Amino acid sequence: RVRENDGARGNWLGVAREDARPGVANRSGYGARVELVGGGGRQRRWIHAGGSYQAAQPPEACFGLADGVTRVELEVTWPDGQRQSVTGAATRQRLVVERR
Repeated sequence: RVRENDGARGNWLGVAREDARPGVANRSGYGARVELVGGGGRQRRWIHAGGSYQAAQPPEACFGLADGVTRVELEVTWPDGQRQSVTGAATRQRLVVERR
């Protein structure tokens, strides 16, 4: 049998973080919160390590969006509380937010 998902296609956005400052051990931003505003709604994801036994999830936030949403606003709250905003981010991509 072959099954096909013929549901709504929709848009998406993957958000990874990178803290490249010298001496930082948590470069992937574990413990960060990523908030997305777009398409008339607000979504939040927390970045954490682990998963089930012998499995893990990548340290990035994945958002599902409506088909007509092409630009969104993001706010990353780093583990130490510093906030960083990204305005007008295009959807249908994996975006890397670098810490300033």
